[in-house]
Amino acid sequence: MQPNDDAIFGFLVENSPDGHFILIDSAFVYLNAAAQAMFGIELRTGQSISVYDVIDAVDHDRARKNQALRISGVLKGAQIYSARRPDGQIFPMEIHAAPLKLRGRKGLHGVIRDITERQVMEGRLEQMQREGLVTRLAAGIAHDFNNLLAVIQTNT
Repeated sequence: MQPNDDAIFGFLVENSPDGHFILIDSAFVYLNAAAQAMFGIELRTGQSISVYDVIDAVDHDRARKNQALRISGVLKGAQIYSARRPDGQIFPMEIHAAPLKLRGRKGLHGVIRDITERQVMEGRLEQMQREGLVTRLAAGIAHDFNNLLAVIQTNT
C-alpha cells in the first residue's frame, strides 16, 4: 500500500524540526508543531493569528512590504526578522517563503528557522578571527622590533 501525496506531505511537514506555515491576508492559518513551539503559541484548527502578533514591531513595515513582494513573486530568498514570544522574549528567525494560492486566495507557504544559535556561533567565529588577527599583528610587530634590536645590538 502506497500513501498518497497529501499524507506524505503532511507527515514531512508535521515531523519537520523547522517551522512551516501558511499565511493568508497577513494571518497564519497553519503552523506546524515546530512553529507553534518556536512562537510559544497554540494554533487550533480553524484559528488564525496575525503575523504582527509574532513579528517584533520594529520589523512590521518591512514584513508588510516583503509579504506583498513575495506573494507577487518578486522577492525570493531568505529574510531575517525579529520575532516575539508571548513572554516578551525576542529571537531572530529566518524565513523562506513562496507564493501559494489556497481556495482562491493568495498567500505564502514557508519555512521558519530560529537562528539564535547560528548567530551566537557566527559571533564566536568572528571573535576568534579578530583574536587571530591581533595575534598575527602582534607577532609581526614583535618580529620587526626584534630586527631593529638586532641592528642596534650589532652596531654596539
